[in-house]
Amino acid sequence: MIWGDPGAQTNGGSGQAQAGVDVFGKNGDGWEGVQCKQKDGLLRTKVTVAELEHEAAAARTFKPRLSRFILATSGPRDAKVQERARELSEPGFDVQVSSWEDIWHELYEYRDLLARILPVYWPMQAALRSRRIAASRLRHAADHLFGREAELAALDAAWANPAVHVVTLVAWGGVGKTALVWKWVAGLAARDHDGADYFDWSFYSQGTREQGGASADSFVDAALRLFGDEAMADSPRSPWDKGARLAQLVAERRTLLVLDGLEPLQHPPGPLAGELKDPAMSTLLKGLAGRNAGLCVVTTRERVKDLAAFEESTAPRRPLERLSREAGVELLRSLGVHGAAADLKKLVQDIQGHALTLNLLGGFLRDAHGGDVRRRRPRRCPGDRRARLHAPTPRRRPPLPRPPLPRPHRPRRGAAPGRQARLRPPPRGAGGSRSGGGRVVGGRTGRRGAGGVLLAAADFSPKRSRRLATLE
Repeated sequence: MIWGDPGAQTNGGSGQAQAGVDVFGKNGDGWEGVQCKQKDGLLRTKVTVAELEHEAAAARTFKPRLSRFILATSGPRDAKVQERARELSEPGFDVQVSSWEDIWHELYEYRDLLARILPVYWPMQAALRSRRIAASRLRHAADHLFGREAELAALDAAWANPAVHVVTLVAWGGVGKTALVWKWVAGLAARDHDGADYFDWSFYSQGTREQGGASADSFVDAALRLFGDEAMADSPRSPWDKGARLAQLVAERRTLLVLDGLEPLQHPPGPLAGELKDPAMSTLLKGLAGRNAGLCVVTTRERVKDLAAFEESTAPRRPLERLSREAGVELLRSLGVHGAAADLKKLVQDIQGHALTLNLLGGFLRDAHGGDVRRRRPRRCPGDRRARLHAPTPRRRPPLPRPPLPRPHRPRRGAAPGRQARLRPPPRGAGGSRSGGGRVVGGRTGRRGAGGVLLAAADFSPKRSRRLATLE
């Protein structure tokens, strides 16, 4: 059916020379041949370069000459074998290697063919097969995705590699973890998830709307019901038992499980940073890391400490970097921001390629300033240190003249006594209060009747004069 040749057939019989070809047929004007190599995927047996060279050399002797030779294997992909296949190809003779993942992808494109051969080759799977596709709960998906080609390719490789069971994407909030996963899942949905089951869950509401501690109870309950064990979901069994049972159900069939925003279920920075607080979730992830026929994708802001022992084998951790300047400029232009390339790159560099900030700022510039990137500089608060450093120097006014200070009052010697002099207390010996003679100066009698101005009859030293001046 793939060739469109009803005359395609197997080559020869048991014990006969086949010239490196098991099945042959015509695809257009050329002849194509397929050699099948069965490998045990559980033992990770792969086709070797030597086997490929031997089979390709035998296929060159096939009559009539083949335009394409395909080595089909039940083993996984191997980069070295694929590279050698490209080297063996020449004009008029193309050499290809199809792994088990490639074969399944082709089969899912031909549903009628799959429906016919599934009961023949996989009768138990055909009897139990009932697709489980849950409606997506992912949020914060972006309209466009820029600069994530390498990450999308890494997810494709993990999905096609049976040795990878769990992938963890770690990055700060707003970098684009959910948008990346949503874009990749949308591509798989166009291929009907390659025939696998699908279930996702977003934990972003945990810790924002709930007042108590975050838990995975609602997720575990919904997942157990979807995968067919309602009795366990309704039972009073412990979270460890429910997590282990869910891991068993998910691992039985090829399933894509997406757990988005796992950080509410993890301990914050500290001695237990990244460790899962929920026992059911911890048991589930550990179980899937040990055995999983599909793939579990986790997004979080903290490293999942429970999977540390599997990071070098079945559960790799992939940090998600911020957008490059080129990708950030593309994002701004898609939002309607225009201007010189240098100004756009400067804007991306100033906010360090943070995807969410670029979206918000790009939308603001488009709506408030017509998309002009030159209007992006905000007015800073007067107390901001950066505002003081970058603000233009104001024009200074000339200082106002200060009024002259009043001169201190200093009584002149020999001046007529004023009010202070009249109120001066009498010296010792005056007015009969103390012994010692006193004399009247001026011969006039004051209101108090003690005589005019009295001076002390004792010695009148300069030191005493200064003290009396101070009292004045």
